[in-house]
Amino acid sequence: MKFHERLKAYRSNLNIPQKEVAKRLNVDPSVISRYEDGKRNIVVDRLAEIQRAYNIPDEHFFDMVIHPDNKHSRLQPEQTKELQTQYNDAVYFSHQDLLHSERFRYLFVALASLPDDVRESVLKKMTKEIDALKSAYRPKDHD
Repeated sequence: MKFHERLKAYRSNLNIPQKEVAKRLNVDPSVISRYEDGKRNIVVDRLAEIQRAYNIPDEHFFDMVIHPDNKHSRLQPEQTKELQTQYNDAVYFSHQDLLHSERFRYLFVALASLPDDVRESVLKKMTKEIDALKSAYRPKDHD
């Protein structure tokens, strides 16, 4: 497996959407798609950002970069579970101030009280609105 394939497999195994990685890197999701499909090379200067965005442990990332064709580096189920937990913890700790705010707690409780189908619809609508707001408040990505 080449580096870009391993990157895609890593993200996919951890159930992290491309859109989430793109937000963490502040790029359009199409950039992540092109990275993972090998249609766009990742410059060396971005490797540290990529590692942080995907929250890949140092030893695993080192193996991905140095030995991209290593066939024995496939994640085992217990590794995947541990890495998912590490990723979720990293997201939680990097946004702790927001997660502990009164308004966010209210939003969370309000969403949790909705029936599943309604909640999904509301979340989809909110996500679209947030994306539109983000686009309005930041310059276009140059990546």
